[in-house]
Amino acid sequence: MKALGDNQEKLIVDIKLDAKKIEEVKIADNQRDHFKSLSDNIFVLMKSTQGNNAVIYRQYCPMALGNKGASWLSTEKEVYNPYLGDKMLHCGTIKETLSSL
Repeated sequence: MKALGDNQEKLIVDIKLDAKKIEEVKIADNQRDHFKSLSDNIFVLMKSTQGNNAVIYRQYCPMALGNKGASWLSTEKEVYNPYLGDKMLHCGTIKETLSSL
């Protein structure tokens, strides 16, 4: 991991922390906050290392998290919103695409 540099090492630590918090926290709104952070950090790491084996879509919903907006990553082009679920399952747009190796 030293080859990744200090910033990317911090990203990995943050990714692990967010994943742990999602597992530990039982309140869905708090899990969503950590999921947003996890998604953002994984996206930065993947974009900087270009380490994805599949096409990755960064999708965004402006109404997530109380209209603050949030992004998530998907290997599917079709939007399945993890923040609003069944209420607005397909609410969101593709903001960026990371091509596979």
